[in-house]
Amino acid sequence: MEIASLGTSDLDALVDFAQRPEVARFGEHLETDPSSVWAAWLGEPDPQRRMTIAVRDGGEMACAARLSIGVHRRRIHVGALDLVAPWEGADDAVDAAVGALVDAADRWMQLCRLELYAPAGHPRVTGVLAAHGFEVETTRRGSILRDGAYADEVGLGRLRPGTRSYDAIAGRPTPAPRSPGPGELRFRPVVPADAPAWTRALSDESVLWGTLQLPYPRVEHWEQRLRTNDPAQIFITGPTIDGELAGGGVLFVSSVFRRRHAAGLGMHVDPRHHGRGVGHALMAELLRRATALGLHRVELEVFGDNPRALRIYEGAGFAHEGTRKLACFRDGAFVDDLMMSWLRE
Repeated sequence: MEIASLGTSDLDALVDFAQRPEVARFGEHLETDPSSVWAAWLGEPDPQRRMTIAVRDGGEMACAARLSIGVHRRRIHVGALDLVAPWEGADDAVDAAVGALVDAADRWMQLCRLELYAPAGHPRVTGVLAAHGFEVETTRRGSILRDGAYADEVGLGRLRPGTRSYDAIAGRPTPAPRSPGPGELRFRPVVPADAPAWTRALSDESVLWGTLQLPYPRVEHWEQRLRTNDPAQIFITGPTIDGELAGGGVLFVSSVFRRRHAAGLGMHVDPRHHGRGVGHALMAELLRRATALGLHRVELEVFGDNPRALRIYEGAGFAHEGTRKLACFRDGAFVDDLMMSWLRE
């Protein structure tokens, strides 16, 4: 078998390979995806952020694989693997591709963690991938449409040998909830004019501690995002008390056709309104909207040492799906995050 980089000159061969039914079944793409989709998958040549390779057997493509480094500053130690391979009969090619990218990550890219998703129950999970040090960390219930039904996936993680975890989280715990005050809770859309209040809340360390945000966000950044978000994919609502924005909640609907039944969820409460039931009410409103949109699955990430958030999520019916080891950097240490999901009955 031959392993070589995969570039734009290989686009036609990649499209022909990906459109095979047995290859599309293993992945998240469609057999009918056009060349433009795979051109975007290859992306611009950027050795600092992406490594794309192909394994050929007798000159024929047997597996394509990509290693991407996240752009989020607090996750630049994490690399994500994507595999394009047939459902069966390609274990040797997958083994070669994963081995090559793991070697590059360990020896040359200073990545502490690698992660990927695979079909639950597929023999490569406990075979080829396990042999390279990947372990099942999460099970994503009904996260993809496969063979005419909602199918489970597993999230696998691998830590570079010698990577040290933590004994305790560094830093201060989150502040205690503040005393409730008077006011009537309502919901309304969040608009660009809300950017100052939105930014102020995310700047507070108690909010920063429980999210993936960075300190000192700019009002202009959030104003631009609130103006340009696609309402067909991103639903944002804001709880208000006496007309003042008291937090924010977002549903991110997937743009991948086979994942359009699922959405990610993010939420925060302005520290000035902690302890007033805003979080519970906001979660109920987001799940009401998810039901109205016909979503089947809502998923989120949360730090395991955030009991107030866990109470809200568990109380709303979110189930634990697993733990992603050292998936984030927070307050001077690498920390785990928990994966949770809610399924519409």
